Amino acid sequence: FFFGAPQGHSLVGACTYCPFLIAARTTMQLGTPWPLEAASCCRNGAISGCPFANPKDCPFYEADGLPHAHKAAPPKHLQPQAADQPSEPVYAPVVESPKKLKDQLRERIEELEGLLQVEQDRNSAAARESDKMMLKLGEVAKEKAEFLAARRAAEKELTDTKMAKAEVEEQMDELAAGNRGLKKDLEDMRLAKAQVDAELGQSDAAKKVLEKELQDMKSTKAEVEVQLQQSDAAKKAVEQELEEMKSAKEQVDAVLEHSDAAKKAIEKELQDMKSAKAEVDAKLRKSDAAKKAVEKQLENLKSAKAQFDAKLGQSDAAKKAAEKELQEMKSAKVEVEVQLQ
Repeated sequence: FFFGAPQGHSLVGACTYCPFLIAARTTMQLGTPWPLEAASCCRNGAISGCPFANPKDCPFYEADGLPHAHKAAPPKHLQPQAADQPSEPVYAPVVESPKKLKDQLRERIEELEGLLQVEQDRNSAAARESDKMMLKLGEVAKEKAEFLAARRAAEKELTDTKMAKAEVEEQMDELAAGNRGLKKDLEDMRLAKAQVDAELGQSDAAKKVLEKELQDMKSTKAEVEVQLQQSDAAKKAVEQELEEMKSAKEQVDAVLEHSDAAKKAIEKELQDMKSAKAEVDAKLRKSDAAKKAVEKQLENLKSAKAQFDAKLGQSDAAKKAAEKELQEMKSAKVEVEVQLQ
């Protein structure tokens, strides 16, 4: 249409000039969808025939389920002229009779009244919807007030949270400082642990050395005990020899009553042997040195015994000489007595 309506009606080729300009314009002002107007235009006889050869090609054939006039081709006066072949078919308006126009106008008025009633119903529904919207707006205002109160509470809570966050950050800074101190203490403890481990390693080595020395000392102690046992045996042997020497001394004392010099020499040797025995007893309490000393003293004792045995031999010779002299003295005494008689 020329007054700004959608072009769908003319695109289907139904008509270019509609005889119901007022009705169409009013329909557009009421907001009626264009297919209803187009369908009613075609259905109410705005054109005498449908330009589509196939009725199914007409977009309004089954649009509202109502039949409409259809012919194989439009009338000759509606066909385009061959002189100026347009891109789209242009049709001249159809002039209808006044009675038919009056009937069409009446139908159109009834239709518009129906549309007006529909619009009034829509307005009533819109008023009811408006009341509902007002109620909803009241509820929304209430919800908005609650929302604002909740928002203020949230802002207060946010402020408190920020203050708490500041306090927490301050505490975190203090904790971080404490953590740095703890890390330093931990590092010092690690260094001290490393030193202790090193010292423990040295202590383990020293412990092993001490254990080895203790084992050596145990071995030495066992050897010393064996040596002491041997020394005890040697001591007993020396004591036995001393007993024998005492017996020999007693025999010598009995035999050498007149040999004071020999007796004193023997007593001196016995005293030396007692001193040597005392030294041997003291040295027997020691380890290898004591053993060596004991062995040396044993050698000395053996030498002294050999000397004593030699002196005993000399004493025997002196005894025999004394006995011989005594025998000679007895013989001389007998001779003197004989001479005195």
